[in-house]
Amino acid sequence: MAHKKDNRKVKRVPVGYDLLYKVDGQPEVHLKYGRCTSMFDLSEGGMAIYTERPLAVGTELDITFHVIFKDRQSPPMEAKGRVAYCAPLPKEKTYRLGVEFTHILPKDREEITSLVKTKPTF
Repeated sequence: MAHKKDNRKVKRVPVGYDLLYKVDGQPEVHLKYGRCTSMFDLSEGGMAIYTERPLAVGTELDITFHVIFKDRQSPPMEAKGRVAYCAPLPKEKTYRLGVEFTHILPKDREEITSLVKTKPTF
């Protein structure tokens, strides 16, 4: 069986973190529900998240989240991102968004890099 090549520039790791994001300054809290979690995967370049409503490609987001290690949790991280794709998940009645970071503090990017190095990737 042939494996599909992953053309990503950075490695991503599976996660199950809650997060808060804002669209146009209006908060939308997305917490764990059912078998899905809000953040599906994370990399130095962005994340995939589940939402209950679609967002247009190009939508700008303000995102607040934590990175959780075995022995500690990071302080809150704040990033700006842009929706790169929005895919419906009809079975779950949700949407999966690919979000590319457009701005994140260097110290927060370093924390994500540390996480990526310690967790198995896809």
